Amino acid sequence: MIKYTFSIYMLVILSTCYAQIESNLEDSKTDSLDKIKEDSIQLAHKNSHQFSYTSEYTSKVVFRGRDFGLQQYGVTNNFEYKNPSGFYATLNNYSWSGIYTFIAKTDIGLGFEKEIGKYLTINACYEKWFFADDPFFDPNSLNNMFSADVSTNFDKLNFDLGYYYIWGNDAALLLSLTTDYRIDLPSFSENIYLAIDPTLLGEAFAGDNSVAILNKKGKKRKTAPIYLQQDLSMANYEFSLPLSIEYKNITITPTYHYSYPIALSDEDPPLSSYLVGGFSYFTISAQFDFYFFKKHEKKTTSNILYRK
Repeated sequence: MIKYTFSIYMLVILSTCYAQIESNLEDSKTDSLDKIKEDSIQLAHKNSHQFSYTSEYTSKVVFRGRDFGLQQYGVTNNFEYKNPSGFYATLNNYSWSGIYTFIAKTDIGLGFEKEIGKYLTINACYEKWFFADDPFFDPNSLNNMFSADVSTNFDKLNFDLGYYYIWGNDAALLLSLTTDYRIDLPSFSENIYLAIDPTLLGEAFAGDNSVAILNKKGKKRKTAPIYLQQDLSMANYEFSLPLSIEYKNITITPTYHYSYPIALSDEDPPLSSYLVGGFSYFTISAQFDFYFFKKHEKKTTSNILYRK
């Protein structure tokens, strides 16, 4: 069933992308001065060294639609550096109210992002995970992740197809498909940009024999039974409604989320309250972007850097 579902998704994506390209080609014939200005800003950013800091609060800590019975809120701090060639490094710190240490989890990552033509972007990243010394965690179960995704770069409707392979003593495969549509909102200032992005997310899991790593004797390891099963199947759907408020190099994003997890074959919904129906939660993030231009770039460009 999952193969047919993703086949239908991909057909919809391809047909929609074709329509988007046709529309963008038509719109490009009548570009406004604002559009030209925005393109020049984005080009300047691409040729810059970028440092970003993001802090996010979430009213409910969830992993692929699951909170594993812990009713906790959390704060994430992300630091990222990206050079003009597309290579980047990240540091993520997670603080969760249900874990009795200041930092529950730390991720260190290295990745590469590249635009392919005008309408596609590819991204690949490796992360190493470090967990706090807490009975809730098995620090060696899943502590490495390789991710790759392909996303579109249209003005309004966009898609992102993601692949995540996580391993340690156990292994997991995750696939995600995201669809979002940007709606620009009227603003009371030319330096403030407002938009909402209704977003739909579908996530699938796999484990056991379908995704496994080999130990030194060549035998497949048994994977974690908490949220993995043998076959790839849908595990979570989520709708979110973020509001983007951009002012110069600052972006504030409050977001409403509605998640609807799907029980896997080895999960028992009556014993797991988070698998009975859907639930809502709220996040709010603040992102600060800083750009450092190459020596041959004109610094006067920085006077109009009010959009990402």
